[in-house]
Amino acid sequence: MKRFIPPLFLYGGSALCLAVLVLAAFGIRFNVSPSLPVGFYAWQKLTNEEAAGLHTGDIVIFCPDEATSRLALERGYLKRGPCPHGSVPMGKPILAVAGEIVEVRPEGVYLNGELIPKSEPMEFDSKGREMAIRYGMFEVREGEYFVLATRVAGSLDGRYYGPISAGQIMARAERP
Repeated sequence: MKRFIPPLFLYGGSALCLAVLVLAAFGIRFNVSPSLPVGFYAWQKLTNEEAAGLHTGDIVIFCPDEATSRLALERGYLKRGPCPHGSVPMGKPILAVAGEIVEVRPEGVYLNGELIPKSEPMEFDSKGREMAIRYGMFEVREGEYFVLATRVAGSLDGRYYGPISAGQIMARAERP
């Protein structure tokens, strides 16, 4: 028995795929990660110099370092993609810039001595696997950023891999 697929469904699906490709050509991407609100984001590609001038609250798109990529791929947190270590890029908001003091404690992340709400690191991921938390206090250095996504408890962010370098950042993202 043949299965009938209505033409409207086929045309609609094709039109949606075409729209996503066209938007991507203009730097518009659709985010499905819970670390940021789901929806469309405009990506502005950045040079290393431009990446060095970002501010707290900016949403950055970056390639994770080798250890983070390896862990994220092995555990299925990220898919394979174009980053140097084989994963898709990550998108997170900047919490701290050069000169600011970040401290990761069991009760949460402190920025310049103030506890950030909903920032407690998770000791285990959703499948019960232990997380390597970067406990401690440090000053964010020139050319570094500390990223933190507090929308969901299990976000893979600076609590687990520390600051990122400006060289890892490929774009700034904004809601269009």
